[in-house]
Amino acid sequence: KVNIPGLIDYLFVTVRPLADEHGTQLTFVHPDDQMSIVTDPRRVRQILLNLLSNAIKFGRQKPIKVVCEREEGGGISVAVIDQGEGISEEDRTRIFEEFVQVSSTQQMGTGLGLPISRRLATLLDGSLEVESTVGEGSTFTLKLPPEAKPTMFEIDDTTPEKLAHDSAAKAGEIDPQKDAENKGSKGVRVA
Repeated sequence: KVNIPGLIDYLFVTVRPLADEHGTQLTFVHPDDQMSIVTDPRRVRQILLNLLSNAIKFGRQKPIKVVCEREEGGGISVAVIDQGEGISEEDRTRIFEEFVQVSSTQQMGTGLGLPISRRLATLLDGSLEVESTVGEGSTFTLKLPPEAKPTMFEIDDTTPEKLAHDSAAKAGEIDPQKDAENKGSKGVRVA
């Protein structure tokens, strides 16, 4: 089981230098410390780190609040709320497309963080949604079930090595017979 408040506390320590650099106050609100679910902690950490980093970068040095709540059925929602520039209605769907950046500020990035985060949320049997008002800020909400499918923990299809291998195989650069022989008893990479 993954204790979500504990994971968020850990992330606050991780992003504190970035928040201090931007003069941003971070607040974490949760009803209790015993909010645990069965999920992949590395993936949840990756999603929330992206959301917190974006909130700090685009939050205009205003306070950021993270709210963790228990959902019906035992799941958990985590909302990252900023008071930044907000996202227009037309851009709200585009931000989940790869390589898209819609901010009017000149921030470094690839435009991959939100698309990857949404994909990971889906792989965890959850969702990642956004509500936003231009000039007032944005709320990104990650919702996770009480227990993710066990297969999520068995195969890691998102590693750079796996993606490179798949691309090479499609391009005919890898002989499938030799590839299978080379793998031998190594089996599937465990996440």
